[in-house]
Amino acid sequence: MFGLLVITSKNQRIFNRITGILDNDNWYVVFFCVNALILLECVQDLFFISSNIKSPHYFGYLQLLFSIIPYLYFGILFSIQSIILIIILRFRDNPLIKLILSIELPWLLGFSALSLIFILFNQSGFGYIPYTNRRTVYLDYGHLEPTQAALLGEQVFIVLVLILIFFLLIQLLRKILKSSQKLKYFDWIIILIIWVLAYQLWINIPIEQNYFTGVYGSPNNTIYPISDAFYFDKEALSLLNNGEFLDRTTHVLYSFFLAILHNFWGPDYIDIIGIQIGVLALTPVLLYKLTSKLHTRFTGVLVAILYIIRERNGLQLSNVLPGTVVNQLMTEPYAVLGVIAFLYLIIEWLQREERRTWIPLLAGSVMGVSLLIRAELLAILFAVSIAVLIYLWKDKKRWFHGMIQLWVVTGIIIIPWM
Repeated sequence: MFGLLVITSKNQRIFNRITGILDNDNWYVVFFCVNALILLECVQDLFFISSNIKSPHYFGYLQLLFSIIPYLYFGILFSIQSIILIIILRFRDNPLIKLILSIELPWLLGFSALSLIFILFNQSGFGYIPYTNRRTVYLDYGHLEPTQAALLGEQVFIVLVLILIFFLLIQLLRKILKSSQKLKYFDWIIILIIWVLAYQLWINIPIEQNYFTGVYGSPNNTIYPISDAFYFDKEALSLLNNGEFLDRTTHVLYSFFLAILHNFWGPDYIDIIGIQIGVLALTPVLLYKLTSKLHTRFTGVLVAILYIIRERNGLQLSNVLPGTVVNQLMTEPYAVLGVIAFLYLIIEWLQREERRTWIPLLAGSVMGVSLLIRAELLAILFAVSIAVLIYLWKDKKRWFHGMIQLWVVTGIIIIPWM
């Protein structure tokens, strides 16, 4: 990095372009984070190598790490000198310091308190269940709650670099075209790319035997729902055949949705699961919109793609790890979709200054529909109502009008089913 700047310093135009990128606060933070991730990943990989984990655990991964040890040391040296250089270039006007100072004390204290509580629970062992998580995975040291598939550090780094290159190319294109205006339909292009990427990466993962899906082998290769998924599908088929549900279901809307899918695409599991994945591919799209509204478009794309990859990891490990994924007939993925849509509408409402708006009505509709899928989401409605009150403490009238609309519409939707 130092050598690059020394070489380009002889060409003032190229030198100014390189250093000009760091003049942008957002790109400065991105470059700092990229190098920090390189440093973190390389250091933790070296620690992993030196941990003396006995075979056969992580044998393939350890072999890979041993083969790239020189690159790990190079990554550490490269990232350290890059971080030093980035800090020196904007020592007096550092965006990172501005970012840290912009964090309000109440939010910092709240986050610190929650982190401390989590650390205390983790260190005390409270809530751990020894030896087994009931779903074919046995752990000698127990666990707190079985989690879904995690993201690998390499995956985070690769995605971050690719998105960084993509946005740099877009910025370069705008400079070549000498256009200071926003690219037309750029947001819609990103939305389409995210949806197609999610659908293609999820639909191509073969369905394997797991806690909620049964698979008969050859010659028929029949796939069928079991456990909770069987209950939802049974209610859907009952609605189609008898015109009513068999039991007093608490997930009425999901069973109704499955009945619609069966009505148009038949009883085959494979036929309807493709439609479900297409619907749930909207989750990273809404996550992109929500994160973009809270921060930047770059962050929105990063979070959306990381969510897509994490879900793909879960699909590939569904026969090993517990949890629900998008190719199972379960309600949790739809609950996530509903929560993200609800939070997006709430943020949209708070960012608008006008008092009279239809957004709380729409947010109430989304929450009401989501509650007919997962009744547990009522806790989020209470939590959001309190959080919005704190945010609008100086404008309680606006909060009251919004909450009236939100709760009334939610009640109208769910009360007939109670």
